[in-house]
Amino acid sequence: ENDVAMKVGHVHRIGSITKQFTAVSILMLMEQGKLKLQDDITRFIPDYPTKGKTVTVEHLLTHTSGIRSMTSMPGFFEAYERRNTSAEEMMDYFKNEPFDFEPGTQYRYNNSGYYLLGVIIEKASGMSYADFVKKNVFDKVGMKNSYYDNAQQIIPMRAAGYVKEGDEYRNANFLDMSVPYAAGSLLSTVEDWYLWNQALRAGKLIKKESLEMAFTAYELNNGEKINYGYGWGIGKMFGSRVVQHGGGIHGFLTQGTYLPAEDVYVAVFSNCNCQPADGAAEALAAIASEKYTSKINISLSEAELKEYVGVYQVEDQQGKRTILMDGDHLTSQRSGRDLYDIFPYEKDRFFFENNLTTFEFVRDASGKIKGMNATALDGNVSYAALTDEAPLIRKAIEVAPEILQQYVGDYELVPGFNI
Repeated sequence: ENDVAMKVGHVHRIGSITKQFTAVSILMLMEQGKLKLQDDITRFIPDYPTKGKTVTVEHLLTHTSGIRSMTSMPGFFEAYERRNTSAEEMMDYFKNEPFDFEPGTQYRYNNSGYYLLGVIIEKASGMSYADFVKKNVFDKVGMKNSYYDNAQQIIPMRAAGYVKEGDEYRNANFLDMSVPYAAGSLLSTVEDWYLWNQALRAGKLIKKESLEMAFTAYELNNGEKINYGYGWGIGKMFGSRVVQHGGGIHGFLTQGTYLPAEDVYVAVFSNCNCQPADGAAEALAAIASEKYTSKINISLSEAELKEYVGVYQVEDQQGKRTILMDGDHLTSQRSGRDLYDIFPYEKDRFFFENNLTTFEFVRDASGKIKGMNATALDGNVSYAALTDEAPLIRKAIEVAPEILQQYVGDYELVPGFNI
């Protein structure tokens, strides 16, 4: 808005990556003997109505508590985004809601859980959440440009947050930071995020054994492992383990992606909801770790491109993938998903412009296309066989306003980020 170019040192809201600081703070207190991960939350919040269920600190860390997430409740942001809210008032908002499931039986991303962890940190430490993180993390690591967000405080190099609606940009809505609290209230820079990752790996904040617990996929009561540890998502990138987390908060999108074996860390911050950070972070991490080589578009004739057009049945799944011509290139669309442009980088091999998935079309002995292999970011390869179906080309239709009106409303895209 003020024609200021973005710099590395600009301070951004990091949104839900705040959860890493909350998780590490809990592990610090565990190492100090001030709490145990298997403690019932009523040890610290005695009047919390657990309805006879055992809800542990670990359940909150792993999003497996079953407690209703406040940001998924209708009207939450309209009611609270501008209000300075006490912990008691916020807990009153969601604590009497029915449980979504029995603790430890399912994973469901939950901002209420991390809000409660902030309260537990304060009870166990005798300090405010903001002071605890500043003293025990920011100051210890030398993160001089990281803060608990405060609209009244003068913060040098603070970036403004924006949203895009149609073709127009506007300033993001005001959000009082007492609302996201321990689930999403912190500010930082990408440079400080480098220091954060280095300090964690060096064991300056918590023991390496404790960090490994945070980096380990949690196991549900039935033995099934989820793709989440303590404050970090757990996954694979072309066969290598990756631990990462994203953040989405009014006017900002962020992503921190780390490959432990390769010791490659990428942080991407954006001060607009129109610039997703996760795809860029994944691409940079994959390239820096030499797991992925940048692809260069080559030219194929119209006749060559038409060879690949068709409907492909994905093996062991009900989904289908449709490949179509669009001018001088191809598009790919899985059943019920978005349409993407794909481009050739070798004969029979294609890449997505903003996605690390690649395709390799397979030919039979006579040289005709018979199927395709899709290699995803996690390294998994799925085969899809070419069918005899004609591609379905969707066309726009006219819909009466009274029908369109039925779709009007607030939809939770991801926790904490509504459209």
